[in-house]
Amino acid sequence: MTLSARVTMPGQVRSVAAPDPSGPLYVTSYGASPLETVVTVVDLSGAVAWRRTFAGTGRPRSRLSADGTLWIAYPDRTGRVLEGVLPDGSTGPTVVPECGPDEEVGAFVLLDDGFCVAWTGASRLLRSSRTQRAQGAQRAQGTRRAPVPRAPLPPLPPAPRPRVARYTREGACLWSTPVVLGAVSYPGVAGMSAETGWETRSLRPWVPEEVGVDHWEPLLVSGDRVAAGFSDTRGGIGRTFFLDLDSGEIVSATSPAPTGRKAIAGPGEFLIGSQGYGAFTTGRHGRDGGETARWASHGAMLVNGQGTI
Repeated sequence: MTLSARVTMPGQVRSVAAPDPSGPLYVTSYGASPLETVVTVVDLSGAVAWRRTFAGTGRPRSRLSADGTLWIAYPDRTGRVLEGVLPDGSTGPTVVPECGPDEEVGAFVLLDDGFCVAWTGASRLLRSSRTQRAQGAQRAQGTRRAPVPRAPLPPLPPAPRPRVARYTREGACLWSTPVVLGAVSYPGVAGMSAETGWETRSLRPWVPEEVGVDHWEPLLVSGDRVAAGFSDTRGGIGRTFFLDLDSGEIVSATSPAPTGRKAIAGPGEFLIGSQGYGAFTTGRHGRDGGETARWASHGAMLVNGQGTI
């Protein structure tokens, strides 16, 4: 594909993947709104082979397998769907893992025998949209009987606790582990209020109102270990939880810190970055989750088969 071959996407691009150097490119983006997810397949000449639109959650999630099947997560009336889209754009295998009504797939990873999923509460955008639709249905029903006055939107229900779960290819749950982020804080996070006399001071630890998956590389699997990153959706302070892939047991977790880029460093080993509020570091973590090295740099990382960053 040359610079002259430009393809306009229907919305902001969230991920690009290819099964091999010959292409094609699988582009996952927003649609006309954040509550639409669009998959566009483009060959190396810039021609669009096909395009499909799915219901969205405000967080487009997709994974490409080695055989060219693109797995995409989206909601429908039956629950939360993991659909395999075949190379020709047709629907392949589909799995509907069990979940709560207000849970969404925050991130997922393809395994040789199934899936690993990081579940979070549905985004405020999606919960608000569902509440408005429910009220609209009530008003429509009221017009057939008696006029129903327009009422203010009720407060959003609390989001469910995040969790990490493993499933077979058929959708059977092998284990599900709740994740408790707990109170978070970081020395560089400051604020001012009447309580501080309107002087800037470091914020005391707080319990996040809403917890989501990290923006970058929220879920990684290497060897028999899982690295799942969850954070405060408003402040960006989070923790990475290391789990045993076979049992789901939480092995260890990092201390609260600004989130950053992550990468697999080797079997059961991960690189965890932190950027923001004065932080600009990357740490290497072993199978037990303990930090074995840390250096003062941070950014997107590419690690080759020999573990060289």
